[in-house]
Amino acid sequence: TNFKHLLMYAEDVFDKKKCDKVLRKYWGRKWKDATVKESGNKEQVQIDETLRISEVLWLKEQWIFDYIWPWMQEANDQTGWCYDIRGCEDIQLTRYKVGSFYDFHTDGLGDHVSKDHGGMVRKLSMTIFLNDDYEGGEFQFAKYHKGEVEILTQEHKAGGAVIFPSSLDHRVKPVTKGVRYSLVIWFIGPPFA
Repeated sequence: TNFKHLLMYAEDVFDKKKCDKVLRKYWGRKWKDATVKESGNKEQVQIDETLRISEVLWLKEQWIFDYIWPWMQEANDQTGWCYDIRGCEDIQLTRYKVGSFYDFHTDGLGDHVSKDHGGMVRKLSMTIFLNDDYEGGEFQFAKYHKGEVEILTQEHKAGGAVIFPSSLDHRVKPVTKGVRYSLVIWFIGPPFA
């Protein structure tokens, strides 16, 4: 496809045991409504149900960081991105119930205006799919060229993961049956020159 080198997908990044470990540990926690950053203001976050309806928990699980870091490095090298990555943000565990969605958005542009996180910016985004016993909730990417839009629907098997530049437009379509769970990790580094 024309999305080659724009993203990388791998099955079985997490085995069933790891997926279940995360879901069991956080099953009974109090979830928060997901927010979005107000356009042009990186400090101001708000709930915007026209753009996003989902629930989140924030994790600081070192074993997850340790496990996914080499995979991120391999993807960064194999795709030819070769981004200068210095760390990552806290992990977001996201829950999409029936009717939940997240419309097209980017996670970051990597420019000096987007600096956050101690002068760093989001460069790579990773989503790990923790389950696949739901319907809807398709993970899609958009690429724009001369007024045309190309949409890629990414496979979403439990344990699979996709990594992509944070500037790539993407969305989660509404879940129509069941509940969709995923881990989202943002890898950060100095702004692009």
